[in-house]
Amino acid sequence: MERMEIVILFAHTDHDAREALFHLKGTHRAGWIDVTCYALVEKTSDGKILVHDTNISSEANFPGNTPETAILSIFDSESEMTRSYATPSVLNRTISGAPPQPARGKRVFLQGLLQPGESALSLVLRRPYAERVVEELKPWGHLYRAALDRSQTVTALRASADEMAVRVRWLENLLRSELERARHAAHPERNHIQAAVAGARAELGLQREMLHGVLRDLLSELRVQFRCYKRSARNQGNGDLENLSRIAASIAACRSDLVFSILDHMDWCADCISDLQTTISATSADAAVSLEGQLHELDVRMRANRATLTEVVYSIASKVRHCINQIHANAARENQTKVNSPRRAELETRFALLQSDFRRLEQGTVQTQHQLSASLRDSWRALCKSLDQLQHRHS
Repeated sequence: MERMEIVILFAHTDHDAREALFHLKGTHRAGWIDVTCYALVEKTSDGKILVHDTNISSEANFPGNTPETAILSIFDSESEMTRSYATPSVLNRTISGAPPQPARGKRVFLQGLLQPGESALSLVLRRPYAERVVEELKPWGHLYRAALDRSQTVTALRASADEMAVRVRWLENLLRSELERARHAAHPERNHIQAAVAGARAELGLQREMLHGVLRDLLSELRVQFRCYKRSARNQGNGDLENLSRIAASIAACRSDLVFSILDHMDWCADCISDLQTTISATSADAAVSLEGQLHELDVRMRANRATLTEVVYSIASKVRHCINQIHANAARENQTKVNSPRRAELETRFALLQSDFRRLEQGTVQTQHQLSASLRDSWRALCKSLDQLQHRHS
């Protein structure tokens, strides 16, 4: 994936910071840029960072469980200024009481750069978007830009995924209430509600796809982190085993989040397809034409989700094979065939059950989607539990 960067605007005034954020939100909504995370902050006279606006949800799932925790871990942790950029006025600032810092090779802190009473707009974007945003923000203040390290990138992606998940749940609840309204509305009002529902369905599909994209990026970044720590552990003995275990758990959780999110969306699409089929059968030929267009769009989204689900579910196959080989190796080394055979048999049985449930889902219909999806969730959880237990035994 394209590397993430921090861009911080040290605004001339609080109004400039808010105006810059308003401009970027409009550009983001129009689809011209993709802002992963943003935070509009102010440093109070007593040195605290006050958050005025952010897309980091209060329901986000990160250490500390507050948006402020994530904001500080992304924008205020140490960052090596590789491929960095800063305007001269930023470089001349005193950082945490230290002498002025050069643009390259030094570590800086948001709290140290931000002066009491000052506002800053802090952003996380992919590098190509950062190139554009830096140019657009120049009229509103002074700029600092640097590449994110991997831990900051993981935190930013996790916060973005959590915020998107909250938005998806809100859209799903909105659609449910609007569909209920449409069932009881008179004919002219029903047509108006159905048009709004079509737009909301398209927005929900887009948000789901964006969420799945962020989760896949997060999974990729965590895997890179795992490989880095594994190399380090190989070189330093057991020094990084705790980090390896922590990242492995994060990978497993992210993979499960992605599987369950895809299944949630497939369940939702199946419900919508079923509702539309019922409506089409009871409506006039002219009205059915537009509804059939919605039906086709939902079918396209279902096909896309099936492909992603196959990719993610079967990505665990190599891990299962690795664990089985490890059990064989341990049995041969320790002569514990009787002890290890039940573990191997359990793992093989649960993986076979997952494959069977997946094939049943593949052959199912929209009417059986929920039941087959629930079975796949159960077999996925059971397999992940077995893998987790084996990992703890061998750690």
